Amino acid sequence: AHEIAQRVCAGLIIPSRLSEKTSDKALPVWLPIHGYGVNVFGGIAGVAKILGLEIEKIEHAFGIGGAMCPVPTLMQFAETVPAAMSKFTPSGWVSQAEVTAALFAEMGYAGDRNVFDGAFAFWKSFAADGWDPESVVSGIGHFWSFSEGIGYKRYPCCGAMQGALDIFCAIIERFEIRPEDIKAVHIGLNLLAELSLWKNRNIKNHVDAQFSTAYVFAVAAHRVEIGHQWQAEETYNAPEIEAFMKKVNIFTPASPYADQKRSIVEVLVWDKDTKVERRYTEKDVRPVQSVMMDQDLYSKFEKNAAQTLTPRMIELALRTIISLETLDDVTDLMTLFSPS
Repeated sequence: AHEIAQRVCAGLIIPSRLSEKTSDKALPVWLPIHGYGVNVFGGIAGVAKILGLEIEKIEHAFGIGGAMCPVPTLMQFAETVPAAMSKFTPSGWVSQAEVTAALFAEMGYAGDRNVFDGAFAFWKSFAADGWDPESVVSGIGHFWSFSEGIGYKRYPCCGAMQGALDIFCAIIERFEIRPEDIKAVHIGLNLLAELSLWKNRNIKNHVDAQFSTAYVFAVAAHRVEIGHQWQAEETYNAPEIEAFMKKVNIFTPASPYADQKRSIVEVLVWDKDTKVERRYTEKDVRPVQSVMMDQDLYSKFEKNAAQTLTPRMIELALRTIISLETLDDVTDLMTLFSPS
């Protein structure tokens, strides 16, 4: 499923007119795709594999899924403040569409078997400039077409900030830095940080909280427990969080004098004892562990589920998720997620 989604994306020729140019250097912000609804084809491929569908029915399933795919709204989302809670793709609906399309095809429902081909095929509906089928099938069966960017998030925010947050948290922990002692924080990120949601400092909802760079570093500085509290209303409305956001400065390749910046993270601290300004960067904490191990993922799940499920239900849910391949009926898993 992951590979097919990646390959379909590779076949879409994304138009430059949907990129956003930054104001200072006119650098285009290139996003890998301009809408994530296209992943519907990956999910359908996975479901079809599990159901053992024959080729003709897989073609019908892809056609049904293409008709269900949401329109590409990623750039509209990224440039709109405050953020919409639906974000850039209704993930739950896409997942349901994946399963529904395959089940419909299995039952004999006919879809567009030519969904990828022709002058008005899926690529046209998805606002692409063209379709390159050779890129989709190149090397299939010989190597896995996975993105190197696949990973798990430690922090409940945009992936663009994850690495810098690892460094920042390592710095304040190792040197026992309190938020009130920090004079300024300078963060180097990619061009995503030039888009409106990343630059936003007026947090109105939990989605704003996921994308505002200044906000997530303010929360990290105050050592708010990593998890759902980062997106809680009492957190993003806290006066100390709002005040600290003014200390956070972001630079990208499009920023003035960006070429003079050498650090990903720079924390300037006023030492009250020695009356000396200290500067800390990633060089002071290398190497920083950024990969989440299994136990980290278990702990993340336990913390996020603690508000809703009992410890016993959490334990059972974890055991079931870890051994999904042995599960005969997914209802057994879904039952564990019901508070009742």
